[in-house]
Amino acid sequence: MSSDYSPFSIGFHPNIAITEGLAVALAPSRSELSLHTRAASILKRKQVSDVKDLFSMYFWKYSGGRAYTLSGSFILYLKDRYGDHLLRRLYGGKSFEE
Repeated sequence: MSSDYSPFSIGFHPNIAITEGLAVALAPSRSELSLHTRAASILKRKQVSDVKDLFSMYFWKYSGGRAYTLSGSFILYLKDRYGDHLLRRLYGGKSFEE
């Protein structure tokens, strides 16, 4: 679905947190708790030492449940706060700063 926006025509974003975060953010959930509530619980319990790690090559340092939940929550936040246009730009290779 997002491969048309990926940089360098590789079909996905090279930052795994952005690729998988987008998938988690857009996927239907059967959980009774929202994605943001689950992410807040992970952060409150300090189960991730540095959230910045998730958007670096250290994504795999954390368990899948934690990494995917936090990256999905962040991408959903960006989508809700700034809209689909920003996600297309980010997925297309723009930096977080841009």
